[in-house]
Amino acid sequence: MMMDTAQIGGMPLLGDRGARSSGAAFTLTSQSPKSASIGIGGRWRVTVQKGSDSLVVRGGRSRSCAAAWENALDAAHRGLDLLSLTGVVNLSMQNPEEDCGVWWLDGSDLIIRLFTVETLTLEMSVRPQVRDAAGRLVRQSRKRLTWHESYRFFRLAQVTDDALNAYRNLYLALECLLDECSPHRPREPEDVWLRRALGQVHQSASLARFASLGARDPVAAIVRDLYSVTRTGVFHAKSTRPHVLPGDRAAVRRVREMIEPLAGVYLAVVERELGARRAASGITLHAFEAMVSSDLWETMTIAVSDDPSPFDPADETLNPSEGHVVPLATTRAPQYDTDFVCNWLGVAEVTTLAPLRHIARVGTTVKGRAASVQVRRDNLTLGGFDILECRLAHRMENTGPRRLYPR
Repeated sequence: MMMDTAQIGGMPLLGDRGARSSGAAFTLTSQSPKSASIGIGGRWRVTVQKGSDSLVVRGGRSRSCAAAWENALDAAHRGLDLLSLTGVVNLSMQNPEEDCGVWWLDGSDLIIRLFTVETLTLEMSVRPQVRDAAGRLVRQSRKRLTWHESYRFFRLAQVTDDALNAYRNLYLALECLLDECSPHRPREPEDVWLRRALGQVHQSASLARFASLGARDPVAAIVRDLYSVTRTGVFHAKSTRPHVLPGDRAAVRRVREMIEPLAGVYLAVVERELGARRAASGITLHAFEAMVSSDLWETMTIAVSDDPSPFDPADETLNPSEGHVVPLATTRAPQYDTDFVCNWLGVAEVTTLAPLRHIARVGTTVKGRAASVQVRRDNLTLGGFDILECRLAHRMENTGPRRLYPR
């Protein structure tokens, strides 16, 4: 028995009358209170369903996964913009770079790829003790930490999943603290003030590690990268000047790359001016690569199931309610790896999924036992597709000066 025609949350994935086209399904930050559908550019159709937190974009002709994702994401943003402007519904997507399914045409095959990212956070703690010659514990006095306004902006940067909001708040944190240490002078250009203020910090606490590699003048390089290139584009939107449009993947990626040096500069100023230091710990890249190259990972298999059970960390199987499970041919996919991220790819012909009524779970097994489980909020059917792919990424996140924003 084949699955029903492809849909998710009651929304069709293929074109009208089952026409084969490229597209994507993204996850919303909340369930849609209304059902709505809108055409974009004469080709794309963006659809949301009342009570579902999925958004479907269909109607493209892309011939690769990357192009299908890029084009569908742009159409999704435009569709949500129009639905909001016309007063139909106000919605936003949750982590569209990682929480999605994408389909495209490859020769005569229609392929759908589901994305799953598992993030492991590593934190280590050390508590030093001082003892006297007799071995008695010597009580150490602690410096009282005082509050500063800039801490509010820093905290808000840590709790958002939006890289642009994170950058704005981190820059405001730096601006708030620097202006107290080196007050802005009347009619002093912003970049001139920033260079003067950071220059004073740099004299006693080197900021060179936060500048671009090989910069002859570290402070000038920091001001250029963090203010002239990035801050102006994030804080302004004049059509006649460079600016960052939310959802523009390339522009947002460039901003994301500047978050860590900006956070580093701010924390360096905090330590110099306020005497506060942020704890940090983690694992090295060498250790991470050694972990993922162990024999244990070679036994990992990606599988899909129609089992309806909620997630329970005590489960040892992917189908605790005895739903059907179909394993996928699983291999390492190093072409997608980045630092602290390793990938696997599972593949199956959709005809082999016949035992499943739908896909309710995507997970992995190691030596036959459940290792990870993703329970889908909206059941997925794949009738009309030829090949199913599941790309799984394992990511290690060290605790540090900023959160790891979705890539």
